[in-house]
Amino acid sequence: MQTEKVIEYITKWIKDYQQSSHTKDFFVGVSGDVDSGVVSTLCARTGLPTLLFWKCQFKYHPCNEIRRSHAHTKWLIKNFLNTSGGEVNLTEVFERTVKKK
Repeated sequence: MQTEKVIEYITKWIKDYQQSSHTKDFFVGVSGDVDSGVVSTLCARTGLPTLLFWKCQFKYHPCNEIRRSHAHTKWLIKNFLNTSGGEVNLTEVFERTVKKK
């Protein structure tokens, strides 16, 4: 597999999609899992504004995922000038969802 060519192809596709959709930026939730890590990195590689958000720690979410999401987001912000982000507290939303079930 020609990894770099695949990365370039997907990055170009994402950038073309963004331009055809007439949106200004990307909004990516970084969970600490592989899929959000890949998506956030590919979006950052486009050079277009990429807003990164991660969940703050709460009792229902594993600590290792929280640490990975923080570390990955910090790495992206350090290495891609088009990225920025912040923390989102989802505890109340999650608890309301659980109570409805």
